[in-house]
Amino acid sequence: MLGGSPVLKDYEKDGLHIMVCGTCLTHFNLLDKKQVGETTNMLDIVTAMQLADKVINI
Repeated sequence: MLGGSPVLKDYEKDGLHIMVCGTCLTHFNLLDKKQVGETTNMLDIVTAMQLADKVINI
């Protein structure tokens, strides 16, 4: 599913902020396959989740 989902691409085009852990992508050898989202770190992801009005977990 790693970004190949047309739904995720559409959500991102509509302004959804998708954050992806770079360490996780590297660990699973998926960094070069990511097609959507911002590659970041877990500290930024957790902080964004704490500050968000709504969080959707998939």
